[in-house]
Amino acid sequence: PGDETFAPDQTLKLGETWSVEGLWNLTIDSVEEIEERNEYMDYNPNTAYKITYTYENTGYESDISDGLYMTVSDNVIDAEGQTGLTYYPNSPLRYAEEVKVGESCTADGAVGLEHPGTFYLIVSKSDNDYNQYVQVFELDPDAAPSENSAPETDSEDAVPEDAVPEDAEEDRDTEDEASGGGILNSEGVSVLDQVGVSTRRTEDGYDVSVPFEVLGISSASEILQEAMHYGLLVTVEEDAAVYHFTPEQYEIVKNS
Repeated sequence: PGDETFAPDQTLKLGETWSVEGLWNLTIDSVEEIEERNEYMDYNPNTAYKITYTYENTGYESDISDGLYMTVSDNVIDAEGQTGLTYYPNSPLRYAEEVKVGESCTADGAVGLEHPGTFYLIVSKSDNDYNQYVQVFELDPDAAPSENSAPETDSEDAVPEDAVPEDAEEDRDTEDEASGGGILNSEGVSVLDQVGVSTRRTEDGYDVSVPFEVLGISSASEILQEAMHYGLLVTVEEDAAVYHFTPEQYEIVKNS
């Protein structure tokens, strides 16, 4: 099997480990505010954070690289739901490296945000069969690292989010109705049919921009949790959430 998307049901916090069995372990070790600004960058964020993380190769192999390489600062959303950017401070960072099975790497990333406080990292990585694994980290810069680890995701037996057992469909529909919003609204009508929703064809699927008022939810954490529920990638703009669908996922929502 390949080209599947796997996402856990919970966000992880500082110090917790994302484990995908037979592939990798990833832990966000610390978050530190950066006071300095890079005068050579056009982007001057209100707040910047350095993120120290450690990843271990527990079995990942690739036809196109010499080992496991992971970054964490490519997709970030701040406390007010605005998308942040990768930031490059003047002080040196420890850069990620490719590591072979049994090896690990501790590296730094940095992000620039408009609003200080808790923010969300959306980390995604594909295996050699093009299955994509997604994890959201909810990071409070003032929190002490947790010693708890997340349940391990089995790369062989994990079930894609759109492959829901038949007897679980009623539970999901009830959950959607109770929340009053999301990819399906309380009447179970696809958001694609709502006024204000726009769809753009991309190289590998579809980007669907859904205004918050259509979703019925507006906080970044709610949007991320709801996207993970369906195994989707999402970015948050000023007044809308942009869902990134594979062609298969798009057909499921289109026909719902």
